[in-house]
Amino acid sequence: MFATGAPDYAQPSVKEWKVAAPNAGSRQPLRLDFDEPLDYALLNRVLEVIDDAGTPILGKVAIGNEERSWSFTPDAPWNAGRHAVQIGTELEDLAGNSFRKPFEAGESEAEDKLSLTPLGGVIDLWFDVRPPQ
Repeated sequence: MFATGAPDYAQPSVKEWKVAAPNAGSRQPLRLDFDEPLDYALLNRVLEVIDDAGTPILGKVAIGNEERSWSFTPDAPWNAGRHAVQIGTELEDLAGNSFRKPFEAGESEAEDKLSLTPLGGVIDLWFDVRPPQ
């Protein structure tokens, strides 16, 4: 059986995501919980964790059930301080809406929207790694 839902015209928004930051000195995973499922293949490709100097942190990614979460376990223990997940603006929800433009928007219509980011752009989602309390 095949069923459809209501149309989805909304672009993804990091404002709706929940961030569970790890503790410094641990190898606890960083976890992002999304308000909707996102594209599995893109979740594996277009998110990168960096430190406050912009240096990429090496580690392993895991995608949660129904593509509603993403976790990153570093190869080395976390250092205290500011970090960011750099999110490629090509990341899409299951309806094809990306951070760049809604799926149904044409290029000229998309260029008129102020919320759009440029092709190949990234959005930085900052979080703090703190010593355990």
